[in-house]
Amino acid sequence: MNDELKFYLVGLYALKPDLGSVVYTRGADGTIERWDIAPGYILDAFPQFYLEGVGVVAQSEEQARIVGLNKLLKHCPVEDGWILHNAAIHTISRSDLLQIADTATGDHESDGDGLIM
Repeated sequence: MNDELKFYLVGLYALKPDLGSVVYTRGADGTIERWDIAPGYILDAFPQFYLEGVGVVAQSEEQARIVGLNKLLKHCPVEDGWILHNAAIHTISRSDLLQIADTATGDHESDGDGLIM
Protein backbone atom coordinates (compact mmCIF):
# COMPACT_ATOMS: atom_id res chain seq x y z
CA MET A 1 0.00 0.00 0.00
CA ASN A 2 1.26 3.43 -0.92
CA ASP A 3 1.30 5.73 2.15
CA GLU A 4 2.04 8.86 0.09
CA LEU A 5 -0.66 11.51 0.43
CA LYS A 6 -1.97 13.19 -2.70
CA PHE A 7 -4.29 16.12 -3.32
CA TYR A 8 -7.54 15.36 -5.11
CA LEU A 9 -10.19 17.71 -6.37
CA VAL A 10 -13.54 16.02 -5.78
CA GLY A 11 -16.64 17.18 -7.62
CA LEU A 12 -19.78 16.37 -5.61
CA TYR A 13 -23.27 16.13 -7.11
CA ALA A 14 -26.73 15.13 -5.89
CA LEU A 15 -30.25 15.59 -7.23
CA LYS A 16 -33.49 16.25 -5.34
CA PRO A 17 -36.58 15.84 -7.49
CA ASP A 18 -40.10 16.62 -6.30
CA LEU A 19 -40.95 13.62 -4.09
CA GLY A 20 -44.30 13.18 -5.84
CA SER A 21 -42.59 12.83 -9.22
CA VAL A 22 -40.37 9.87 -8.40
CA VAL A 23 -40.85 6.20 -7.57
CA TYR A 24 -37.88 4.76 -5.63
CA THR A 25 -36.67 1.17 -5.46
CA ARG A 26 -34.59 0.62 -2.32
CA GLY A 27 -31.96 -2.06 -1.84
CA ALA A 28 -31.67 -4.38 1.15
CA ASP A 29 -29.38 -1.86 2.90
CA GLY A 30 -31.93 0.95 2.49
CA THR A 31 -30.06 2.84 -0.23
CA ILE A 32 -31.85 3.79 -3.41
CA GLU A 33 -30.93 1.37 -6.19
CA ARG A 34 -33.20 2.78 -8.87
CA TRP A 35 -35.58 5.65 -9.44
CA ASP A 36 -38.11 6.35 -12.16
CA ILE A 37 -40.52 9.15 -12.97
CA ALA A 38 -43.89 8.29 -11.44
CA PRO A 39 -46.48 7.03 -13.96
CA GLY A 40 -48.50 9.90 -15.42
CA TYR A 41 -46.31 12.60 -13.83
CA ILE A 42 -45.09 15.42 -16.07
CA LEU A 43 -41.93 17.22 -14.94
CA ASP A 44 -42.66 20.93 -15.15
CA ALA A 45 -39.41 22.25 -13.72
CA PHE A 46 -35.78 21.24 -13.38
CA PRO A 47 -35.29 19.47 -10.04
CA GLN A 48 -33.17 20.92 -7.26
CA PHE A 49 -29.51 19.91 -7.41
CA TYR A 50 -26.36 20.31 -5.32
CA LEU A 51 -22.92 20.81 -6.86
CA GLU A 52 -19.68 21.50 -5.01
CA GLY A 53 -15.95 21.07 -5.54
CA VAL A 54 -13.80 20.17 -2.53
CA GLY A 55 -10.11 19.49 -2.04
CA VAL A 56 -9.22 16.23 -0.30
CA VAL A 57 -5.83 15.01 0.88
CA ALA A 58 -5.85 11.20 0.75
CA GLN A 59 -3.76 8.13 -0.02
CA SER A 60 -5.88 6.99 -2.98
CA GLU A 61 -8.69 8.01 -5.31
CA GLU A 62 -11.00 5.56 -3.54
CA GLN A 63 -10.25 7.12 -0.14
CA ALA A 64 -10.82 10.63 -1.59
CA ARG A 65 -14.14 9.45 -3.08
CA ILE A 66 -15.28 8.06 0.29
CA VAL A 67 -14.40 11.31 2.07
CA GLY A 68 -16.27 13.31 -0.57
CA LEU A 69 -19.34 11.06 -0.55
CA ASN A 70 -19.52 11.14 3.26
CA LYS A 71 -19.52 14.97 3.14
CA LEU A 72 -22.17 14.92 0.41
CA LEU A 73 -24.42 12.46 2.26
CA LYS A 74 -24.30 14.67 5.39
CA HIS A 75 -25.31 17.73 3.37
CA CYS A 76 -27.79 15.95 1.06
CA PRO A 77 -29.23 12.97 2.99
CA VAL A 78 -31.23 10.28 1.21
CA GLU A 79 -33.88 10.61 3.94
CA ASP A 80 -34.61 14.15 2.70
CA GLY A 81 -35.19 12.96 -0.88
CA TRP A 82 -31.69 13.44 -2.33
CA ILE A 83 -30.65 10.87 -4.97
CA LEU A 84 -27.92 10.21 -7.54
CA HIS A 85 -25.06 11.06 -5.16
CA ASN A 86 -21.82 11.13 -7.11
CA ALA A 87 -18.18 12.09 -6.57
CA ALA A 88 -15.92 12.73 -9.57
CA ILE A 89 -12.20 12.53 -8.77
CA HIS A 90 -9.45 14.62 -10.33
CA THR A 91 -5.80 14.37 -9.26
CA ILE A 92 -3.90 17.64 -8.95
CA SER A 93 -0.22 17.35 -9.89
CA ARG A 94 2.58 18.66 -7.69
CA SER A 95 3.53 21.25 -10.33
CA ASP A 96 -0.07 22.53 -10.50
CA LEU A 97 -0.21 22.75 -6.69
CA LEU A 98 3.01 24.76 -6.68
CA GLN A 99 1.60 27.03 -9.40
CA ILE A 100 -1.54 27.55 -7.31
CA ALA A 101 0.59 28.42 -4.26
CA ASP A 102 2.68 30.87 -6.30
CA THR A 103 -0.44 32.52 -7.71
CA ALA A 104 -2.09 32.76 -4.29
CA THR A 105 0.96 34.48 -2.77
CA GLY A 106 1.25 36.96 -5.63
CA ASP A 107 4.67 35.65 -6.73
CA HIS A 108 3.36 34.46 -10.10
CA GLU A 109 2.00 36.30 -13.11
CA SER A 110 -1.42 35.09 -14.16
CA ASP A 111 -3.34 35.58 -17.37
CA GLY A 112 -6.34 36.36 -15.17
CA ASP A 113 -8.57 33.42 -16.04
CA GLY A 114 -7.97 31.62 -12.72
CA LEU A 115 -7.80 28.24 -14.44
CA ILE A 116 -5.04 25.72 -14.10
CA MET A 117 -5.33 22.83 -16.53
